Parts: sequence; C-alpha cells; structure tokens
Amino acid sequence: MYFPPNRVFLTHPLLLKGPCKAEVVRVEINGTITAPSEPKNWKCGSDNCDTWLHFSHMYGIEISGSGTISGRGQKWWDMKRDKDKPAALRITNSRNVGLSGLRFKDNPKMHIVLNGVQTAYLSYLKIEAPGHSPNTDGIHIGESTDVHIQHCNIGTGDDCISIGGGSNCWKCIPQFSDVSGNSFCISGE
Repeated sequence: MYFPPNRVFLTHPLLLKGPCKAEVVRVEINGTITAPSEPKNWKCGSDNCDTWLHFSHMYGIEISGSGTISGRGQKWWDMKRDKDKPAALRITNSRNVGLSGLRFKDNPKMHIVLNGVQTAYLSYLKIEAPGHSPNTDGIHIGESTDVHIQHCNIGTGDDCISIGGGSNCWKCIPQFSDVSGNSFCISGE
C-alpha cells in the first residue's frame, strides 16, 4: 500500500486483517492521512469506532515513510465522552512489526496502540499533541512482548509511552520531549 507525497488522504475507520499471503506487508506513507474535520462526520460501524487505522493478524508488517497521520483532534478533545474518540493507529494480534519515520499529529485519543503484538521495532517517529489534549498517549503497549522503541520524539497531553497489563520484555531508549507535565512519561497501568 502506498500513499504518495504531496497528497492528502481523507479516511474513515479502516481495518486491514490478515493473515496475508505476502511474507511481509509493506505500507509506505509519504503523504498525509487525515481524519474528518468534524467528529459528527466520523463514519464507523458499531464495532469499529475506537480505531482509525487498524492492522490485525499481520505476521510481518512494515509501516514506514516520511508522511503524517493527522487526526485534527481539537474538536474531539472538547467532547466529554472519551470512549467515542478513536485511536489513530492500532496493531493487534500481530508479530514482526516495524514502524518508522512517520509523524503523528493531534490525534483524538492515543496515537499508536500495540495490543497482542510479538516483536515490534518502533523508531524515528515524531508524535505530537498539545499539553491540554486529554488521553493522547503517544504509544500504548498492552499484552505485548519484545517491543523496542528508539529515536522517537514524543510530546503529548498524556503519557508519552504507557505500558498496560500483560506486557513484558520491552526496551525503550528514552529520547522524548514531554509537554504534558508528566515527570517521566513512561507509565504502567
């Protein structure tokens, strides 16, 4: 899958579910992927409203490029109900994951979620949201093992990295910009 540079792609919830025949699925994002500007225009089914871009059951996936995933979060942050806000990128029940080079900006909720992932390398990511943006964790890790995070610039309104239950064997080389006011922004749940 390829998103060319100097183009903007408006997307609603997207689920790509494997397993795939290819040994490694490659997604290259060099343009900008953006959400609707108004939360009321968010089109989702009853079971996929919590995620914007979802990759599931991938057994070798590389998502890279120089592009931006921009959630236009301000109007979402003003909403009272947190459960109605989607995470930007969610990778679930997958293994051998690579994520590099991208910029995540102003997403409505968590920017990147790894859940049920075995072996992941996240590097050279820029994740940003204003200090007042609620529940905009940069990277949330749950029930995952062997996760490596390095050379990332993360500054959000909540945790830069949060680690949920069931996760172990992770390595983080802390190079973060913290605008949230959290003292050191790796937290466990």
